[in-house]
Order: sequence, then C-alpha cells, then structure tokens
Amino acid sequence: FPVTIANLIIQKSEDNVVLEPGDYPARITKAAAGLQQSGKHNGAEKIEVWWRIAEQNTVRDNLLWVPSMNWKISKFAEATGYGRPGDNITIDAENVIGRSCIVSVIKEEVTTKSGSKMWVNRISGYKVGVGKVDDFLSDDEP
Repeated sequence: FPVTIANLIIQKSEDNVVLEPGDYPARITKAAAGLQQSGKHNGAEKIEVWWRIAEQNTVRDNLLWVPSMNWKISKFAEATGYGRPGDNITIDAENVIGRSCIVSVIKEEVTTKSGSKMWVNRISGYKVGVGKVDDFLSDDEP
C-alpha cells in the first residue's frame, strides 16, 4: 500500500524580470543578519535584505555596519521611514521586513559559475521624499 512521506503545497516561484535602470517601488520581503564573508569588509556585521521590486524582480542587498557605509544605512533608514537625520534608531533583521521605499536600480552583466553571461539588477540607492510606495504596490505583497 502507498505511504505518504510528506504533504506539501508546491509554491509558485517568483518570476524575475530584469528591469531597465530607473527608480521603482520596492518592499523588503525577507532579511537575515550575519557577517560579511568576503571582500574588504570581510567579518563586518550585516543585514542582507531581499527587495521585491515593482512586483517583477527580487534583488538582494547588504546593509554593512562599517563607518564607510554609514551614508547608505542613513539613506535606507530615512527612505524606509525609520527616522530622520539625527534620530537614534534600531535596525535589525526582524524589523526591516515589510519596509518599503523607492529604490534606484541599475542593470549589470555578470558571469555565472558556469561561465555564461547574464543580466541582473542591483540597487544603487534609496530615494527619500519621492512619494508613497503603497500607492504603487498591490495588497497581496507581504
């Protein structure tokens, strides 16, 4: 007789469209705290965030806790509504999920592990004071 090992619902995979460079509404759907594993900031504390951009693409971005990246964290904090310049705030992997803002996206060609080329999007900045993101995103986004 048949035995059921596991019961699950197959999840719909997110479609990723490579976006043209520009400004897009985005919302953080996932975040994880950790340490940077490579590069000049190896060992630095970070929060890795997954942005769902214009409901078409998911892009990962890192917030690194090093003095040279304070400008990026400050822009992120202001654009996502944590506070204004001069405010004392707390940012962690749990309280960033669901935050939204307008992000500037660039398009880059990268080489995959197999050696083939492909286009990807990267976030180049966070926009402050350019409108309300919720007016652009659907209600079914997390």
